[in-house]
Amino acid sequence: MITAATPKGMAGLFVKRLVQTVCTPHVQLLQVFREIFLPERSEFRSFREELHYQSLRVSGPGAILLMFITLPYLGMDAKLHPQISILPLLRIVVSAAGLLSFLSLFLRPVRQHAMYLVYANLLIVQGSVAAITGLVGAHSSYTGGYAFVTVAICLLPLPRILAWSVLPFSGIIFASALAGTKPDFGSPAVQYGLQDLVTSFITTALFVYVLDRSRHTSFLKTLRIQEQKERTEDARREVQKLSEFARKVNESTDLETILSEILDYVQANFRIKGMLLQLVDPQTKELRYFKTNFQSFHDLDLRSYVESLRIPIGVKGSTATSIFRRGKPIYFPNMRIAWRHRDDDPLDQFVARADIHSALIVPLIAQQAPVGLLYFSNYQKPLPLTPHERDTIYAFCEQAAGAIQSRSLLEQVQMEREKSDRLLLNILPEKVARELKEEGSVKPRMYEHATVLFTDFKGFTRYAASMSPQELLRELDGVFAQFDSVAETYGMEKLKTIGDSYMCVGGLPEENGTHPVDACLTAIEMLAFMRQATELRELATGQKFWEIRIGIHTGSVVAGVIGKSKFAYDIWGDAVNIASRMESNGEPGRVNISEATAETVKDFFLLHHRGQVDVKNRGAMDMYFIEGLRPELRDLNGQPNERFRALHRAMLIPKPGNAT
Repeated sequence: MITAATPKGMAGLFVKRLVQTVCTPHVQLLQVFREIFLPERSEFRSFREELHYQSLRVSGPGAILLMFITLPYLGMDAKLHPQISILPLLRIVVSAAGLLSFLSLFLRPVRQHAMYLVYANLLIVQGSVAAITGLVGAHSSYTGGYAFVTVAICLLPLPRILAWSVLPFSGIIFASALAGTKPDFGSPAVQYGLQDLVTSFITTALFVYVLDRSRHTSFLKTLRIQEQKERTEDARREVQKLSEFARKVNESTDLETILSEILDYVQANFRIKGMLLQLVDPQTKELRYFKTNFQSFHDLDLRSYVESLRIPIGVKGSTATSIFRRGKPIYFPNMRIAWRHRDDDPLDQFVARADIHSALIVPLIAQQAPVGLLYFSNYQKPLPLTPHERDTIYAFCEQAAGAIQSRSLLEQVQMEREKSDRLLLNILPEKVARELKEEGSVKPRMYEHATVLFTDFKGFTRYAASMSPQELLRELDGVFAQFDSVAETYGMEKLKTIGDSYMCVGGLPEENGTHPVDACLTAIEMLAFMRQATELRELATGQKFWEIRIGIHTGSVVAGVIGKSKFAYDIWGDAVNIASRMESNGEPGRVNISEATAETVKDFFLLHHRGQVDVKNRGAMDMYFIEGLRPELRDLNGQPNERFRALHRAMLIPKPGNAT
């Protein structure tokens, strides 16, 4: 029998639940108090959940405030308006609402939907204050409090629709109460009070909109950060799974064990039922059957066909050869439509006869040599896989490829580590990268002797304006790639490129005494490359190539790593600024060096003293052009001879106390 819920019955149910909550053991009661006054933040997926949490934070203190905030005004009401007997009742209503709100917070559903509790209290407070202010005839001593309570609406964590709805509700109650008092609208006090109320209503409406938008924007930012953390955590778990898989594979080179690990993983994570492995015979260069759990292959004729199948992998144009040449997994959502089904291709014949609906075919490659093919499928049923899932499966199969080839997976792990190291070395010097990996940070160091090299192209902006972005990037990449090779040849450390400028330094982080000479050799070879490129450009197109200026200075610098998520190795100091001035005060097609560098390299190179040149913010400085190697130090081809190399070796030992 179903009975209708009555107000009396609902009140009884509320009191019963409240008593059950309050009468719980002390530990649980303390936990409830903690949830009321110190709620823990969760990961919210909607803005409304965020507002419920923010509302819960203010509900406990707010309820206590409501219980007592109106009581001090009872005496003032009795003195100013003793004839209005309903005023104390309205004050008590607010206190009662506060008490009831506080008690209701002991109920979990109320805490989970605290925003509605805040809204209900706001309606009660605004209605009571509006009624009180209207009943006293909009007296200025009351309108100020009414305006204050109204403005406080914008501070509450409510959606703007709910917050706005309180304003007309409050205004209607105020107007209704005021209409029965017949106030003197000509009175300045009443006019001033009403003006305050109008201003507070308009201000509140505007600020409710602004703060609601601000809260929503802040929530979206927090949500994006939360989603990024989740993606990072997912990636961490995948790496952890991959590491665990690699550990298990390292413990055994048995193919059965490795295949079992792969199958267990894909069945648990990707809804894949079947797997087939074909291995490459190193003698015949053919794919041969090794193992399968495809249920459809339990058919004796089909299984016999699969086990006897031989698929050549070196035949030009064959499907197997194409898969290995591609080197990545191939996913067929519907093989009956996408597969080409050539009658003369053994792999095509196998796919057609097996009647597989969809499949992921993963080429197993180790040491750049084909090892085998792994087929994942749900037989005649679809196999839905996202690109991320396919990449994850491929990562697991890559780990297994080396073991399948009877080589240690440790070598593959080492190769991957070296790959990561190479990526790090593209950003940081080897010594610095090693320190960062071992220590977790890089200590800044002062180098008393280092040589800084700057290059820049004359009129680059004019050339760039006449080129497409693709052409410009291709040209710059070709030039800077050659500069990288030259810098590496002479032991210079590339730091960065800024637009069309290229910067490298010698003498750090590995200290040596030859860095001034190395920098000059680097600059000479860069000039030679640019001259050759110009000649080729003029022969091919009749157009000139970019003209380069190079500046070099030797002095002290501070070197270190900046950044946390993106590392950058850089140097600072007066020597950097002077090297840049050497470049900007040079001439196209020339290497301009400072006096400090000239003093070190004068025994190796022919130098042309330019005299003193005015430098911005530096005054006059002596500068030199490098004319080339000294005649006695070069061979018939103009390259450094054995005597040059002997002098160069004598400089290799760094000066004592160089780096600190």
